[in-house]
Amino acid sequence: MTRDDDTKSFADLFDPGDPELERLGRKSNPSAEAPRPETIVELDLHGLTGPEAEIRIEAFIQRCHGAGVRRARIITGKGKHSRNGPVLKVWAEKKLRQMQKTGLTAAITWEGKGKKSGALLVRLK
Repeated sequence: MTRDDDTKSFADLFDPGDPELERLGRKSNPSAEAPRPETIVELDLHGLTGPEAEIRIEAFIQRCHGAGVRRARIITGKGKHSRNGPVLKVWAEKKLRQMQKTGLTAAITWEGKGKKSGALLVRLK
């Protein structure tokens, strides 16, 4: 699903017939062009637990890296619906910082006004 000219969802990176694509319930477009380096792909973590989010983030970043994507947005949400405050924000940032140490990500920042934002912007190496 394309949000605008330079934003694509994670599902847009999948190959036709990829079981992960089917699991996400999205249809692929075999004629779609490969993402441009300036394309921002998104991963939405809403509804996941911390450990589930960590697994998805790792797979997402690996997939982006392999596809040559250089910019990503990881949507954690603001945590307004969590009983004990934001959970995914902590898990996502921690996982991305670990990946930065291993060299998969180059820069990580909160979109907008710091941690009040519900999304992390990631620049991949």
